[in-house]
Amino acid sequence: MDSIRKYIEAEQIYYDIDAEVILELSKLDYKYSEEIILQIDYFEPCLKKQNHFSQWVGGVVKHDSPLFFEVEYLKEQEGVTTFLSVNEINCDEYLDYINSNKILTKCDNEEETQVRFETLNLSLNILPD
Repeated sequence: MDSIRKYIEAEQIYYDIDAEVILELSKLDYKYSEEIILQIDYFEPCLKKQNHFSQWVGGVVKHDSPLFFEVEYLKEQEGVTTFLSVNEINCDEYLDYINSNKILTKCDNEEETQVRFETLNLSLNILPD
């Protein structure tokens, strides 16, 4: 499995991104792929841990035309999170993720979710179009 290791010193977050994720993101318009990566980056600590099984969460990038997507990842009690795939989905599938409470941008703590959203929005406003 080809992957890229990401390290953020301030929060000491480690995760791997499989080459398939990079390939899929490269097929999208830059404004969508950039925001998906930022959502993964800011909300990785909030993802649930489950040994030996991959999990999926849904997400959305809201622009003129929204892009709904799912992210497959492996996050065990020990070790780094590995992002395995990113796929475009339809609105109904995204609503299923909401109903299952499996959303990329949701932490267990509502206050933490809000802080992460504010930081994400700040980053998106700073980045050039």
